[in-house]
Amino acid sequence: MELEHLPEPEKTVVQDRRYLTPGDLGRYHHHSCQLALWKFFHEGHQPGKGRQVPSSITRGLFTKGIKWEDSLVQRLDDQNLILRFSNKTNLVSQILDDPRFHFYIVNSTFEGKGLFKDEYAARGLAPVEFGQWKPDFIEIWKRIEDGKLTVEWHVIDAKSSKEMHVKCTL
Repeated sequence: MELEHLPEPEKTVVQDRRYLTPGDLGRYHHHSCQLALWKFFHEGHQPGKGRQVPSSITRGLFTKGIKWEDSLVQRLDDQNLILRFSNKTNLVSQILDDPRFHFYIVNSTFEGKGLFKDEYAARGLAPVEFGQWKPDFIEIWKRIEDGKLTVEWHVIDAKSSKEMHVKCTL
């Protein structure tokens, strides 16, 4: 997909800017800066003052990254390693019902609203809101341990550069 054909971001009115996004948490871990994490949550996410047109170098890097990720998805698809999931059915049940023991999920979106709400309430704390989460890939490994099925999820942020590799295990 070429950059000039990317859809425009949706313009939404944000009522409450007090939430955390995966990008906020990633920047916190990358910079080891608690002040930044505090600011993301307490000062919120300010609406943009207008979009700047990216330079030709930046557009080229985005296009290269999109092509690289598309080729990676195609290679996984050629090896039958992508779960074809439906938003109409519970994702966990789709994972459990799939006969493969190793595969990937791509193009998934998770809403952060209400995430961990019960856990905060159980501790008598006000919940922290999280923004929408769109991982590049979720790698799934299933195995039998002590007679029970264990499912391991690896959230992968795909980067085409050799310098930047992020992998988070859940």
